[in-house]
Amino acid sequence: GQVQSIGGISPLVLIIPSLMYDLAVLLLSISILEFTVAQAPYPMKGMIIGLYYFFSGFYYLLGIGYHEIVVRSLSSLPGYSCCSLYYTIGTIISLLYTVLTFWTTSKYKYRERSEVINEYQFIENYYS
Repeated sequence: GQVQSIGGISPLVLIIPSLMYDLAVLLLSISILEFTVAQAPYPMKGMIIGLYYFFSGFYYLLGIGYHEIVVRSLSSLPGYSCCSLYYTIGTIISLLYTVLTFWTTSKYKYRERSEVINEYQFIENYYS
């Protein structure tokens, strides 16, 4: 079938931003997991990766709930666009998150480890 345009704009225009968003989420997830695995102690890596997936799912559901509350509560007001407030609040939360991320990365100190010593200690502790 044909794709119908809404208001003179074709829905196919949304494919490129959607693909860019999906690529950004994929790259962000890879970098977060790589950083976490590199910095976590060996016995805690599985737990930390599990916590990452738990919290990412939790915040996904929290975002769906936030969207439903804002859209349902503001859609009853006459002459008010619920989407403008929804995206304004989302933008403010994103900016706060960005500032918090930059602040934490500026305070981050790279921890250097001697990999050879850690491997020998791990092997000795495991087999003794």
